[in-house]
Amino acid sequence: MERDDFESAMGNVEARFGYRFVSRRELLREALTSGAYAAMTPDLIHHHGRLAFLGDAVLYLIVTEDALRHAPTARRGERVRQGTLTDARKSMVEDAFLAKLALRLQIQLPTRPRQAQDEGKGDVTRFATTMEAIIGAIYEDTQRNLARTADVVLPVLRGD
Repeated sequence: MERDDFESAMGNVEARFGYRFVSRRELLREALTSGAYAAMTPDLIHHHGRLAFLGDAVLYLIVTEDALRHAPTARRGERVRQGTLTDARKSMVEDAFLAKLALRLQIQLPTRPRQAQDEGKGDVTRFATTMEAIIGAIYEDTQRNLARTADVVLPVLRGD
């Protein structure tokens, strides 16, 4: 993906998330760069692994807090079944959900000719990891403000 293509892909992410990277726009480029792409591109040092690791944890916490906030209130003497909360969280953090979301949002991933041969293999993981990395990048760009990150990410997850 050439520089102009990255700019287009980054603009698409910003539009789809309704968030503009202001302080550290390079985080978004890193979020869209897979390790395989970086390995085939000599001038790239960073790829989305670090941000995906962070984004996975942020996503888990955001969705957990949201599930608790919207959990049905139990009547006196009753309990909210933990499995209900777990199911609500699980449905929004699974790789399959994140990959479908990335496709629905038309997230563009950079590829090189050698990668194109393997296209289709591991797409769920690639797209899910990229979504996690984007969430990690948003979290970093907001100076690790979890509430602000949740305000950006939750509407996208819900399809609002």
